[in-house]
Amino acid sequence: MGIYVEIFIHGSIDELWEKTQNPGMHQRLDLRFSEIEYLPHTAGEPQKFLYAARIGAGMRIAGEGESIGERDDASGHRTSALKFWSEDRKSLIETGSGYCKYIPAGMELSFLPGMTIAFGVRSSIG
Repeated sequence: MGIYVEIFIHGSIDELWEKTQNPGMHQRLDLRFSEIEYLPHTAGEPQKFLYAARIGAGMRIAGEGESIGERDDASGHRTSALKFWSEDRKSLIETGSGYCKYIPAGMELSFLPGMTIAFGVRSSIG
C-alpha cells in the first residue's frame, strides 16, 4: 500500500531539512511517533534508528529503521529515503520504505513525503 502527500510550507529547504532530519524535532512534527532515537554510527554507514508509538491503554509499538540515502540535485531539489520494519506483534506494519522530497516553489517549499508499507498477518494485541 502506498501513501503520498504534498504540503506547501513557508520557509527554506535548510530549515525544513533540519526539522525533519533531527529526531527530536521530527518527533514533535510527526504525531505518528512518540519516540525516535538515532543510534550511534560512523561516517559512510546508514543512520539507524529506533522508533515507538504509544497506542493507548499503556501499550506501545516499537520498530527499527535506517536512512538509505540523501540526494541534492542541481535544480535545488533535495530528497531523503529510509526503510523501516517492526517485529512487534502489535504492529500492523511489518516492513516499509519512505522518502521525503523538498522542492523550492517560489516563496514556498513543496514538501512531498511518501511511503510504501507491507502489512503483516502476525499482528495481535495482547
